[in-house]
Amino acid sequence: MPFLVAVLPLVLSADIPEQPAEPEAGTEVSPVESAPCSSDDCEGEAQGEPRDEPALGDVFVEGPPDTTVWVDGQPTGQNPPVLLSAVSEGPHVVELRDYCRQGSTEVVVRAELVTRTVIEPTVGTGALTVDVVPANARVLLDGEVLEGPREGLSCGVHSLVVQAQGFHPQTHEVVIEAYETTQIAVELDDHPGLGTLVVLPTPLEAIVTLDGEQVGSGPRTLEGLQSGVHDLDVTASGYQPFAQQVEVRNDGVERVEVRLERADPNAKAAEPTVVILEPAESSTNWLQVGARVAGGGALVTGAAAGISYRNSRIAYVAYSAERNETLADFQFEQEVQPARMQTGVLAGSAATLALASGVLWYKGTYVVVPTATSITISGSF
Repeated sequence: MPFLVAVLPLVLSADIPEQPAEPEAGTEVSPVESAPCSSDDCEGEAQGEPRDEPALGDVFVEGPPDTTVWVDGQPTGQNPPVLLSAVSEGPHVVELRDYCRQGSTEVVVRAELVTRTVIEPTVGTGALTVDVVPANARVLLDGEVLEGPREGLSCGVHSLVVQAQGFHPQTHEVVIEAYETTQIAVELDDHPGLGTLVVLPTPLEAIVTLDGEQVGSGPRTLEGLQSGVHDLDVTASGYQPFAQQVEVRNDGVERVEVRLERADPNAKAAEPTVVILEPAESSTNWLQVGARVAGGGALVTGAAAGISYRNSRIAYVAYSAERNETLADFQFEQEVQPARMQTGVLAGSAATLALASGVLWYKGTYVVVPTATSITISGSF
């Protein structure tokens, strides 16, 4: 009994949860709110709605294998033919590009289906914009003056030269891509370098003038020139003048060969004059004697060759008419074949003697002395 008396106050002092009161008639009971989701993906589940999966399809792209596939303006890094997987459903722009060609088409991707497209890119042109310092600098593109932006340039590598008086020129290689505008900024150095110009004129008496100042005549080596464009003039009496702009590069050597043309292009050069001189009486000309002997030997040997040829023909006819094969073979070996060989030797000797006679006769008869305006032949006929 004393134990119960001691425990009872502790039990009575414990917190006992209160039972919810019965709602009064005509009031609405609010539903119990659940704990919020930690992700946006479960928002629909928290509200009791099913989650939607994105609809995906595939696109098979065909075209030149050296181009790159772009989708909606973004490169994929892949080359055709290629299957693009997991592309969202709906319209997309598919392109094939390289630095010279471009082609595009619009495809509509449908869920769980493969959409096939074939693209044939076309070669296009590009544009170039150059910003230079100083503003009055001269810009040359592939050797032609460039003023302002240039459109319609063929794709590929182009040469760009920027120069200004008192500045060091610069040369750049610019790559133009089709359907793109290439922008380049060039700032020249105001400490020009020095170079060398070598001028080789024809005729040698031609006068060389550089930037309006005469520097001499004949071949000239002009050192210590400021790099950049210079005016070169070459003149000579009786010839048409030559004028050209030449570019001297920093620490470089520029070589220019100039061949002046005559002032009257219709005038013909004087024809060579042929003068034949009769030599005075002199001692025996052994070359002529040798020529005569060789000529006579050629005649005799030629006649012998003719007789030998006639004999070989007679022997050949007899050989052809012989019906006995044994006798025929004997005649061919003993008569026909030796006659042919003799004819060949005699004919070759006659030709050699004739050639020797002609050379000796020419050497012993004429002396030819050519000059700039005439040809002198000394000898007798």
